Amino acid sequence: MPYPMVHMQIAFWVMEKSGQIKRPGDFILGSVAPDAVHFHTEFHPGMKELTHLWKGSGPAWGITTDSERWRKNIIHFREALSGTGICENPDFAAGYQTHLLTDYWYDVRVYGPLRKKLEKMEDSGASGFARYRQEAHGFDQWLYHISPDREQIWEFLRAGQPCSMEGLVLREDVERQQRSILQEQFANSEKYSIACSRYCTREKMMAFMEECVRMILTFQEGK
Repeated sequence: MPYPMVHMQIAFWVMEKSGQIKRPGDFILGSVAPDAVHFHTEFHPGMKELTHLWKGSGPAWGITTDSERWRKNIIHFREALSGTGICENPDFAAGYQTHLLTDYWYDVRVYGPLRKKLEKMEDSGASGFARYRQEAHGFDQWLYHISPDREQIWEFLRAGQPCSMEGLVLREDVERQQRSILQEQFANSEKYSIACSRYCTREKMMAFMEECVRMILTFQEGK
């Protein structure tokens, strides 16, 4: 699924177009929060099925066989936010939901079709997956380096107040994630190039991101 800069760039565009976010820092931090589970002291991959509301959508995280089930899980989450104490901060929760929708749409439009294609390639499938992961990470680093919105996004990310999402992620894990993104994960972004990318080309990824923003805005309208 997308790396942090893709998530934050999409969230930034959503925020600009929606005009509904009162605390931008909390929204941007929320837009990466489902992956804070990676910073949990006892992390295991199955935990992502919970934090991403993916349970029941396939045999294991990353192998989605029922996209409609995942979409319905996110719809139920949207409905639950208005009537429960899942999160005390509505903008953080809105960012969290934006992350879920981004991963869902990425799986539908980018990763899912590619996964099925690579699984049929008996001789080169494994190397194809390895190349995809390298390119996906490289695109994220490249996007950080070239985005005209980076400084504003980073300002918002620094200002974000970590929150827990009841039953999903812990505030202390979000705090660790926030520090890691700000201080570590993009320290060498200038060395990345996407000129030779096969799976995560500029055209493909930017088209996905723009389409994803439109989808999220429609979802926010309750459609």
